[in-house]
Amino acid sequence: MHAPIGMRIGGQRFKDGQWVPPDVFASATPEEKAAIMGSYESVKFDELVKRYDLKGKRVLEVGPYHGYLTGRLAEFAGFVLGIEGKPDNVRIANEALQSQPNARVVLGDVRELSVETHGRWDLIFHCGVLYHLDAPCEHLANVAAMTDTLYLETYYVEEPPVDRAPATQLLGGVEYHGYLWPEYPSKPKSGLQPQSLRLVYDDLLLVLKNVGFLDVEIVTKRQSTKGNWLILMARK
Repeated sequence: MHAPIGMRIGGQRFKDGQWVPPDVFASATPEEKAAIMGSYESVKFDELVKRYDLKGKRVLEVGPYHGYLTGRLAEFAGFVLGIEGKPDNVRIANEALQSQPNARVVLGDVRELSVETHGRWDLIFHCGVLYHLDAPCEHLANVAAMTDTLYLETYYVEEPPVDRAPATQLLGGVEYHGYLWPEYPSKPKSGLQPQSLRLVYDDLLLVLKNVGFLDVEIVTKRQSTKGNWLILMARK
């Protein structure tokens, strides 16, 4: 069964309000998968493969949600492991990945990632999670110990928002600035704690440099109804 063009997988709504089951995505062609994911999701994958050869690589995906990008990564990579904090998301993702033995999603708190627990990886694919964390700088320091290559998609702050409280995080003697955002832990796409720290753009780049990612390429920057958004590739 092939997926109707324009649908999105994994609980994303189609324009007429219909839900798309995970097996539809699993059986779709690569072209249909791109259409199912939509331009917002597919650009994350498309820009990665322009810059990084996934063949044979071990990839850790942070926060795979329902696994539609996990499956795309697994078509090229040697092995993909997703760490997901919501049990329902883990179940849905693994249903979608049943035909891909080189990919799986496990339940875990991405705030507790460490090289001691999770080892080292060729690439960490980190999309749509950093801005949901309450300690993003500490998290990036842990990520840097686990890989030499980070592919990151996140929201950031450029102009001070009038309705958000400023906050800072101290790491290695440096104070990084951001703003507090509410989170809703019961929702499938929200963070696991009541509020998160969304970093200021310059401080996001600074913490990446300070934890060891000296080569940072801004892949794209956009504005959306949810705020300022970017994709970057960070290498040591």
